[in-house]
Amino acid sequence: MFLFNGVIGWAFQGLVMAYITEVLPYHIRAKGVALCWSFISIASPVNQHANPIGLESIRWKYYFVYIVILAIEVLTFSFVFPETRYSFGGGRSGF
Repeated sequence: MFLFNGVIGWAFQGLVMAYITEVLPYHIRAKGVALCWSFISIASPVNQHANPIGLESIRWKYYFVYIVILAIEVLTFSFVFPETRYSFGGGRSGF
């Protein structure tokens, strides 16, 4: 979990702001960024409260919760967002 938090802290902040400001039209960009930061600000205390409880309750199996969440995110980003729709196995991304 410490490795996960280190990597997400290094990459997440810049990528979220870059994606939000790139995708949203100019007239709603500020509202979108504010909404994004609102959700992050709500989720952070919830995670800080829930992680110790989850680790204490089910110990090392709690890491599988993060693995499932990350797998759902990867699948969502891979098939829903147009920029990454064909980047995993589709062959159309040009990589």
